[in-house]
Amino acid sequence: MDYVVNGKNFAFTNSDIVILLLLTIWSYGWKIPAIWRTVKNENKKWFVALLILNTFGILEIAYLMYFSNKTKPKI
Repeated sequence: MDYVVNGKNFAFTNSDIVILLLLTIWSYGWKIPAIWRTVKNENKKWFVALLILNTFGILEIAYLMYFSNKTKPKI
């Protein structure tokens, strides 16, 4: 696929598309559980940050590992 940006041609190869697809899957794989935990813990600021910022999982991993309250599930 060829795209024109500011008069310059850019071409995406199949490997570029595969890499973008894998990065998207990786990002959403971390984003969904992180946002789920923000809703459970009622962290509105973290919810907005995780929803808006796309850091390819880095911010989501940091939230899940270090910043969220690890609540035990109620039985």
